[in-house]
Amino acid sequence: MSDSPRDDQLCFYLNVHRDHDLAASCLRRLRRRYPAARVMVVSDGDDDPRYPLLARLHGAEYVRGERLYLLPCGGRLVQRMLDLFAEAPAEWLFKLDPDTRLHRRFRYAPSGCAVFGTLERVTAGFGEPLDPPNVQGGIVGLTRDAALRLRESGLLLSPELLDYRNTWACCTDMLRRAEGGFVSFDFVLRYACIRLGIPLLEYAEVHSVWRGGVRNRGRRFAATHPHKRLPLWERWLLTAQLLRRRVGAALG
Repeated sequence: MSDSPRDDQLCFYLNVHRDHDLAASCLRRLRRRYPAARVMVVSDGDDDPRYPLLARLHGAEYVRGERLYLLPCGGRLVQRMLDLFAEAPAEWLFKLDPDTRLHRRFRYAPSGCAVFGTLERVTAGFGEPLDPPNVQGGIVGLTRDAALRLRESGLLLSPELLDYRNTWACCTDMLRRAEGGFVSFDFVLRYACIRLGIPLLEYAEVHSVWRGGVRNRGRRFAATHPHKRLPLWERWLLTAQLLRRRVGAALG
């Protein structure tokens, strides 16, 4: 294990699609804890003009990407993240959902070659056992070695991932998702890690579940997920920011 990571050792990846307000809240909290870390905001087929403005406000890179969460895209969603990370790789990569909250800095991070987070050993929907477990989406960490090994393997671009029944959709939860026309970021990543022998580790600094509330008394966890509803004060803040921008544009 490593000591508390420095800003320059971390890279955060935020995939956005029709969730500007949640993304704004996530970035605001992230920058309080890591003002100098590399942050990427990637639009998954959403052309909302507020995203590049939001990224600029928080000193983040912005990438206008195509919609890759769709079933025919296979593992390209994960590959895109790894390709962007590889342009300036840090020691650790954290993929965050927009409804993730950072409460404090990470006290440590795994070393070596690993993917880490909250391990899901039983599926959230149908209660089926998962062996090996899945690193629950929302907050997923990758060491540099794991990220580059996954990227360079080419597995995430393989046509075999289009055969979801025999690859990543290993349970009823994921079969239902695939039949709805979507891939799962974390289960595609799980499949690739199993194929490449990359360990999936429990990481006590985060707590992520599929749905429901998450308690974090005493800031036990550095990051938690999900937080679908913004506090009232944050909604007021976003409204005030939007009004200021409109007034500025009108006077500009």
